Amino acid sequence: GVLFVALLPIITGVDMLLSVNSVTDSMLFLVIVVGMGFMGLLDDQMGNPNSKGFKGHFKILIKSRQLTSGGFKALFGAVLAFVFSTGVAFSSKTDWWPLHLLLNFLLVSLATNMINLFDLRPGRAGKVYLAVFLIIMAFSKNLENYFGLFLPIVAILLYYLPFDLRAEVMMGDVGSNLLGASLGMMMVWMLSDLAKVVALLIMIILQLSAEKVSFTKVIEKNPILKFIDDVGRRTQ
Repeated sequence: GVLFVALLPIITGVDMLLSVNSVTDSMLFLVIVVGMGFMGLLDDQMGNPNSKGFKGHFKILIKSRQLTSGGFKALFGAVLAFVFSTGVAFSSKTDWWPLHLLLNFLLVSLATNMINLFDLRPGRAGKVYLAVFLIIMAFSKNLENYFGLFLPIVAILLYYLPFDLRAEVMMGDVGSNLLGASLGMMMVWMLSDLAKVVALLIMIILQLSAEKVSFTKVIEKNPILKFIDDVGRRTQ
């Protein structure tokens, strides 16, 4: 997963030099994805395996008054999401900017954690990312304006995914959080307001379901999902 954090600043710098995207958008993109990636790396290195999910982290915070690395990651991630959403909302120059700010903030915050929910088997998180990426592109209202920012992530992921499927590398929170944050920004920049609301509702359902339901069991019980999940992975 560190591969994404290491290569993206270089690629984004080239992107800015070539004036493919505005400097402001490129800097926002870089700060958010790299920041989320580093927070994931912190959680990977210092995380408590006994505290998982929002519920687990906040339960420890309330009972023990101890902020776990995962809790810190969530709080710092919320700050990054707020910074990004504020920048986008003010640049939109609309009377409805407070609602847009809230919607964009929730999209980035929840999307950052969404890929992590599926990072339980080799290659699964990468496949989910690619699926959501294609869906966003299909419903994008301004694909040509931002596609160049996110294409490098897809390129790195396509190179990385075979190694992940063979369990030769591990994505970890550093990779899954970075990928999730990039999807959140794609939603903010590319989707219509209606599509954003639909995406937000879906992610809320996924987040709440993850606290009670095993996605792995759901996938294994569905032949189609299981087939897609197993493609490219070593079988015992």
